[in-house]
Amino acid sequence: GKVGYASKLGGHIEVLSGIPTVKTGLKLCPHYNGRASCCSEEFEQEQAKYFDFFRRMVFPSKLVRISVHHDSVRDVMNTAGYSAATRVEREQLDLALERFNRVLHPSVNGECFSALLTYAAGMNCFACRSDWFAFVTEEGGKVVRVHVHPSVCMELWSACEPFGEATSALQQALLDSSLAKQAKKASEDLDMFGDQQSLCDWTHDQVALHPFRRPTEAEREAAH
Repeated sequence: GKVGYASKLGGHIEVLSGIPTVKTGLKLCPHYNGRASCCSEEFEQEQAKYFDFFRRMVFPSKLVRISVHHDSVRDVMNTAGYSAATRVEREQLDLALERFNRVLHPSVNGECFSALLTYAAGMNCFACRSDWFAFVTEEGGKVVRVHVHPSVCMELWSACEPFGEATSALQQALLDSSLAKQAKKASEDLDMFGDQQSLCDWTHDQVALHPFRRPTEAEREAAH
């Protein structure tokens, strides 16, 4: 039989069954109840833990870092550089701060981050599939690509497009503002929200290939 998908990905998974069995008590991935799958009630504890990392740390840390950069840009208003700035330079800084507010508003980012979580949940449950190997490309015994259906990417972008437009507008405003560039904190990378292909590539590389990864130190710190 084929080794379980999560085992193939490596990481910290010990209880994923390599031999598909039929379960009826799966709560996180109920779609696999009554079907031969690699998941078990024990493995669900692991799945819940890693999904929670995405929910509490990995994704929220992105917004936290944007917020930290916003505060740093706003602090430029307390500098000698701002006092000496022209009216146009001050207006450009004001515009950048306005654009931050839009990016950080839940009405703009909420739907996108919900969709990202749904994607993470789907990849988490993908480990249950007994025929997972039919949906991936392997090289040298490692999974290098998960064949995500194009409709998944389209739905994800549909949920994230307003946020993507807001991040693009923010990035442009930051480029245009000489004062914003004086902020002490670095800007957060938002290129993955620039268009559908960028978002698809990013979620594939960050989530689909690594659904069972631990948060980085930076992600842990930002989320607390």
